[in-house]
Amino acid sequence: MRTRTDFEVPVLQWGDLESAQFGIIVFHGMTEHAGRYGRLGEWAQANHGCVIAADHVGHGDTRTGELGDLGPEGWDGLIARNARLVDWVLETAPQYPWVILGHSMGSFIAQEVVSRYRPAVKGVILTGSSCEPRMMLGVGWAVPFLLSLVLGRSAKGSIVYHILYGGFNRPFRPTRTPFDWLSRWTEVVDSYIADPLCGFIPPLSFFIEAFGGFYRLFSPTLFTGFPNLPLLILTGSDDSVTRFGAVSLTLGDRYRAGGKTDVTVSVFEGLRHVVLNELGDEVVYRTLRDWLSRIGSDTVKIHSN
Repeated sequence: MRTRTDFEVPVLQWGDLESAQFGIIVFHGMTEHAGRYGRLGEWAQANHGCVIAADHVGHGDTRTGELGDLGPEGWDGLIARNARLVDWVLETAPQYPWVILGHSMGSFIAQEVVSRYRPAVKGVILTGSSCEPRMMLGVGWAVPFLLSLVLGRSAKGSIVYHILYGGFNRPFRPTRTPFDWLSRWTEVVDSYIADPLCGFIPPLSFFIEAFGGFYRLFSPTLFTGFPNLPLLILTGSDDSVTRFGAVSLTLGDRYRAGGKTDVTVSVFEGLRHVVLNELGDEVVYRTLRDWLSRIGSDTVKIHSN
């Protein structure tokens, strides 16, 4: 792994940007950071690929305020910076196929970047993703907004955080930690807990901005207006965030109903939320390998798991 400084924020890179056969641009999830994707990066590097990842606004070491503070430009600013990251990558290495991979919250960011800015990527991968009714997303916006009227937008969103995350561990009782829902791999869970840049409680302003963005994203025109790119949706049968794969399947069905002709949804038996960092995730990487080889058949020659 190396850190590049020729973008507006530091960018993590695994593999050779100049000579790789394929590339993956990662949008990480909520309350984590780009450095959590080393396993994916090392896999890509071993297979002559490249992974690029940068921290979202308000996350990781690139934040300018407290963790979760999206700044004056809010959600739109977060989306715009990720779109600029994609443009920078495509301009820097246009010679081979690039795809976007978004995990959890990053999967919503990926869909918005692609639907709004239409970058010249060859496909989109969504992991731990869902398709929630807009009414529920509206409620998700209203709760922190109403709390902010009393507590202020900069107050910690502890109530919202526990509403959002509180039920994810319940199916796995008795639990070892509050984050057992992430992965069966204890080292992954423990490193997340030990990381001061993970698992933090964002301010109410973050939830207001994020759920407002989710609500706008899942408008009736998303699925019909989305570019007809290959879509790969990956989740685990024990992912409580995706309701054990059900809402990822629904997401795939919605895209197919919207006219998308190349949609693949895989639900991996026994895996939890972080399918790219799980015990038994070799099957996930085989699926990823086969999909990348198909959509980039002229250049991609992935040789191993």
